[in-house]
Amino acid sequence: MRASSAFVATAVLLTLACSSSGRSSQSNARNRGAVISAEELATTAELDAFDAVRRLRPMWLRTRGPVSLSLQERAGVRVYIDGSRRGQLEELKAFRATDIESITYLSAPEATTRFGIDHSDGAILVVLKRGDI
Repeated sequence: MRASSAFVATAVLLTLACSSSGRSSQSNARNRGAVISAEELATTAELDAFDAVRRLRPMWLRTRGPVSLSLQERAGVRVYIDGSRRGQLEELKAFRATDIESITYLSAPEATTRFGIDHSDGAILVVLKRGDI
């Protein structure tokens, strides 16, 4: 009986180890492309931040449909500028691509974990370039 219990315990541990390492490699694959750098933004110098995202990472702008049958409208992707919540995607139109250091996308689960509810479509975090002080 002890050998059987030890076998089951070992099998469970191996299963957990394999599944967690699979998750991290899947997560890394998903997160590749989750940041647009200043160098990449330089290729879209004539555009505002919204158009740069639309050109470089259009999947960040997509929503999945209504949250539920009773709530037919989604919240939309939330935008944060230098750590402050600014609103919806149209806020990105106020910034030139050349004024931005980086743009990061957080998926819905990542954004909800970081910022709380009302992030069912994720969040876009913009870090502006700093001028010489």
